[in-house]
Amino acid sequence: DAYHHYEEVAEYVTAYCTERPETYLILSGDGEILARFRQLLPPHAQGKIIDTTDLNWHTTHERILHVARRLLEEHEIQEDRESVRLVLDSAARGGLGVIGLSDTLLAVNSGLVHKLVMHSDFQRLGWRCQDCHYIGSGKEITSQCTVCNGAAMAVELGDAMVTEVLRHDGFFEPVAADAQLAEHDGIGALLRHL
Repeated sequence: DAYHHYEEVAEYVTAYCTERPETYLILSGDGEILARFRQLLPPHAQGKIIDTTDLNWHTTHERILHVARRLLEEHEIQEDRESVRLVLDSAARGGLGVIGLSDTLLAVNSGLVHKLVMHSDFQRLGWRCQDCHYIGSGKEITSQCTVCNGAAMAVELGDAMVTEVLRHDGFFEPVAADAQLAEHDGIGALLRHL
């Protein structure tokens, strides 16, 4: 019967989402059937649903891919906006957020960054100490660390900051160009709870 089929599909989808946590789901179908199917999914799988659409059995594979790509792009744009808003709001409230290159760099060097949010096309020159790992910026690239006097080398600042954040078990989220974040050098961060 149809309900048994939906149960099998829900089990498969649940297992798939468990094995691949980065998965997003887009559901399609008749409203009543779709509602029943959703109820068969556990909360963690339901949380992966980013949208629903009204495709049917006669829809071509090309059309399905087109719709899925469009919905995924819209979802990613929305996620980027939410991340930027969260960083800007946290920084404005004096909370666990910083914006702008100098404040973000200070937080990165202090190991305080939980999530680095940066324009995906961010590029600046800087330097990194080979001894103490301190990252510096400025118009002049130094060959000597201003913190420990160790040897410093020129680096792409964005890459160096991402490496340092990941080294301290933080996260990195590249975001599409955002006008509000651009006012703050295209970079900000959410900080760890102190």
